[in-house]
Amino acid sequence: MSISKSCHNSGLILLVDDTPDNLRLLSKMLESQGFKVRKTVSGKMAIQAAKIEPPDLILLDINMPEINGYEVCRQLKSQEETAKIPIIFISALDQATDKVMAFEIGGVDYITKPFQESEVLARVKNQFIISRQQQQLIVQNQQLQQEILERQRAEEALVLANHQLNLFALLDGLTGVANRRKFDEFLNLEWQRLFREQLPLSLLLCDVDFFKNYNDTYGHLAGDHCLQQVAKT
Repeated sequence: MSISKSCHNSGLILLVDDTPDNLRLLSKMLESQGFKVRKTVSGKMAIQAAKIEPPDLILLDINMPEINGYEVCRQLKSQEETAKIPIIFISALDQATDKVMAFEIGGVDYITKPFQESEVLARVKNQFIISRQQQQLIVQNQQLQQEILERQRAEEALVLANHQLNLFALLDGLTGVANRRKFDEFLNLEWQRLFREQLPLSLLLCDVDFFKNYNDTYGHLAGDHCLQQVAKT
């Protein structure tokens, strides 16, 4: 089975194996598909390399001297800068308990040695597809959250605008006091309330004497100012 080269295969893969032949073989097959590859022969080197330049994917052997693959994975997953790097274990250990352990500590896949080139490439490419989809979901979620926030702001602005519009509809544009519409509305409410409570209704009417003469003498602007001052009284 052959795996076609994809134009999207440009990610960085960190190979971790204490066997140079395995590193050469894996490196050759991955680079032939357009991937960038870095190689390390120990767990300590792998941890340092991942911190210095976090790769997009790690292919990690288990049986290595000093620090085995399980411990490397634990340390990488415990540190914020490397915790999200997907790790595929690649090992000669083929017992179910070995695979379960790999997944429990944070591995995303498991390849058994001796490995087949087609299987390695398929699993690696599948992981890159998953990573791209996850990134797309993150971006889409951020866009959705932004759209929700903008919609909430628009709704709040609409509520405020409607409130202000209602106020303008009930207030005189010049003086800011209640207009005839507001007067009729308020009078009706008070009439009903006082009727229920069997209380009298009092109404006070005020007029500005000789306002026409004032307006004709000093002009409409002065007349408007006069009305505004009266409204503040």
